[in-house]
Amino acid sequence: MDNDLANSLTNHILTTLKFSDAVKKLLDQDTGKDASKHQRLNYWGSVFGDKPVGKVMRQQIKAELKLLSIDTAPATLNRYKAAIGALYSYLSDEFDIDYNPVKGIRQYTVNNGRTRFLSDEELSTLFTMVKKSKWSQLYLLALMALTTGVRRTEMLTLKWNEANFKTKTAHLPKTTNGGPRLLTSTGDVVTELMKYRNISGYVFPHPSDLIAFLFDSAPQITAM
Repeated sequence: MDNDLANSLTNHILTTLKFSDAVKKLLDQDTGKDASKHQRLNYWGSVFGDKPVGKVMRQQIKAELKLLSIDTAPATLNRYKAAIGALYSYLSDEFDIDYNPVKGIRQYTVNNGRTRFLSDEELSTLFTMVKKSKWSQLYLLALMALTTGVRRTEMLTLKWNEANFKTKTAHLPKTTNGGPRLLTSTGDVVTELMKYRNISGYVFPHPSDLIAFLFDSAPQITAM
């Protein structure tokens, strides 16, 4: 293949392959069982959607990571960055594309003295405890916070009419950056949501101070 033909095919992929389709291609061939990795890739898919993979710029990724940093630990931010980097590495191998907008984005500094991730046993203990709460939806809230990457403000304002049970998504009309976002959920979260399904109103019609307590008193709790 001569250079002109190679460049032509490369440019064609960069300008025509939708980001969300690229995510689907990678997930379809991924045989791993890391659900959090799939969640992070789906998150990026919801952010960039139909934008061609070659039109996603470093500054856009940095801006989204900055927004995530409001409610996300540094170690988790690095995992989000690694997920989108892995996508472009996959595209490079698959289509011989020399393009990766993640290059040059610094790693977030992790304070090992304060940041710790829960083990599987600790997560099991946490979920067992929240299931015993007098507030029946506390388990749903914890499960959603730990598995979907939803931000605190988004959780507080999530409404039933924004949830789509068939596609396992929630369309958030206004997020931290002022624009809409598609939140991808998991099967376990959808199953739990179905227990409280309503036509209208907020998903968590409970005093916000309890939700704030969950986030503020245990900032180290994360499965990502």
